[in-house]
Amino acid sequence: VESGRPVGAFTRFLFRRSWLLGGLYVGLVFAYGSLNYFGEIAASETIKRGLLALLSASGLLHFYFDGFIWKVREKSTREGLGLAGDGLRQVGAWRLPGWLRHGFYWTLFAAPVALLYVAGRQGIASDLERAQAVARAVPNSAEAQFTLAKALADNGDAQAAIAHYQAALRIRPQFAKARGNLGIALQLTGQNEAAIEQFEAALRLDPELAEAHNSYGNALKQTGDPDGAIAHYRRALAINPKLAEAHVNWGNALHMLHRSDEAVEQFQLALKINPEFALAHNNLGGVLQGLGRRQEAIEHYQEALRIAPDHVMAYNNWGNCLTALGRPKEAVEKYEAALAINADLADVHYNAAIALVRVGRTDDAALHYQRAVQINPDHLAAHYNLAEILEQRRRLPEAAEHYGHCVRLRPADPVFRERLLRVERQLPD
Repeated sequence: VESGRPVGAFTRFLFRRSWLLGGLYVGLVFAYGSLNYFGEIAASETIKRGLLALLSASGLLHFYFDGFIWKVREKSTREGLGLAGDGLRQVGAWRLPGWLRHGFYWTLFAAPVALLYVAGRQGIASDLERAQAVARAVPNSAEAQFTLAKALADNGDAQAAIAHYQAALRIRPQFAKARGNLGIALQLTGQNEAAIEQFEAALRLDPELAEAHNSYGNALKQTGDPDGAIAHYRRALAINPKLAEAHVNWGNALHMLHRSDEAVEQFQLALKINPEFALAHNNLGGVLQGLGRRQEAIEHYQEALRIAPDHVMAYNNWGNCLTALGRPKEAVEKYEAALAINADLADVHYNAAIALVRVGRTDDAALHYQRAVQINPDHLAAHYNLAEILEQRRRLPEAAEHYGHCVRLRPADPVFRERLLRVERQLPD
């Protein structure tokens, strides 16, 4: 380097004898080696992809520029190393032109990049497709059946997931996690009692399954046992203090027990673990609304919708809050936004109807009450309010029909029977 005439000033500086440059080089080696670690812990997907691209590209370039197998054959390299130009035996008199040889070397870089590009354009198999392929390849693997079941459940097909969890358990009956997840899938399909059996079996096999405790708590809450549910949420959090879902479920159970202040604490703990937990924001808003802290509630509904713009119940609850604040026109907008996402929610139609009545749009309100009882024929309040509107419009046969529904749903209530008799007396013989 010091004596070679073709060596440039920058290369001479870079390779001069210097402890500082040696330390810098070693430091860069460590920094380069840690790129993969930083890629794994980086929160941003863009940073992860950028670091992966840097590692891939630099590795390929390093292979090209520092590949000694062919670089040592270059005349300039041999001269720089002080080797005689004719010291290497030449095989054949004819050699490829330099530009063609270098073009070939560059294909070793360009070809993998092109393959990566084509793979990216065609798309990568989804988790579900990969799990299905593995399960087909090794159908007698409990782990493969479990992974496929989990992928199906994540894809919203709980019924199909049940079959594969059961297949995993036939292969390995002591598979605790599969039993716990089977319980969750059964719960999603409305089989709560069967789910409880699976949670109990899973926890007998492995009492340290935090997710099973959490889901068992949900099942107990559904059966009307919030105190029993809380015991399991507490156990789940003792095993995994970062399980934000358990805090939310604990808060829901406390709300059922009318212990609203404690429920607020649990939702806040969930948000401390995961500030982007839309359900926690929504449920905290609901409890704050019940405590009369409506402006705070609205702020949490807004946060829920920032995180999850299709969160139907956040729109609905925000609408309820605005109605309670005497702002029914704004409330109608929120209910309409909720129904644009899911038009088959009876309670949202009912709430929209109440707000529409308050802004004087009674005919529109009647349409929403009708839709509510179509979706849920047992919606007592919607039948009653619709009957009142129909009675005011002198549509007495229809009013009598809806008052009759109220009587059938609650036969002991004298108000409904009295209203029905009053309308029937006005009907023509």
